[in-house]
Amino acid sequence: RRAGGSMRDAQSLLDQLLAFSGKKLTVDTVHKLLGTAQEERVTALADAVLAKDTKKSLSILGEVVDQGQQLGELLDQMIDYWRDLMVVNSAGLAGQGVSVSSARRNILEGHAKQTNLDTILAGMDILVSTKSRLRFSSHTRPLMEMAMVRLCQLEDLLPISQLAQLVNRDGGTGAGTPRKATVASPAAVPTLEKKK
Repeated sequence: RRAGGSMRDAQSLLDQLLAFSGKKLTVDTVHKLLGTAQEERVTALADAVLAKDTKKSLSILGEVVDQGQQLGELLDQMIDYWRDLMVVNSAGLAGQGVSVSSARRNILEGHAKQTNLDTILAGMDILVSTKSRLRFSSHTRPLMEMAMVRLCQLEDLLPISQLAQLVNRDGGTGAGTPRKATVASPAAVPTLEKKK
């Protein structure tokens, strides 16, 4: 993934990793040299976000910073994980190319079942928008923290078709329709929260 599909870049990167790792190249060494987070750290962060635990998600983010890992790399890993959630929620896990190892696929599948597709897509939009904003800002940590808080505050979203059915059923009076609009991001279509 770091080589972006280029065999030449992948070989060059492998040479660098071997040069700095000594006699044995391990997963931990690769993460350390590339500044990426361990897979369990990514799934733990996703777990906190999906549980809407803002405090825990910010705590994990702080640990990543303290360990010298690159927040931009973590954001890329989160985007990959949310893409995995989208694919698994839409088409199931079997036969899908996902970014997590086989040891973490059960966790991914559980996370994909924990929320609906519209909410996953809104979360993906938040992460991709944050990635775009990072290109023009030196405030990496605040932008990442803001993204995590927004993801944790994101309610389960109703599909537009279901929302239209609610409006039609109630004759457009608003009776029984959800009260508060939740906008995932400036680029997202406003939808409404499920009735509690």
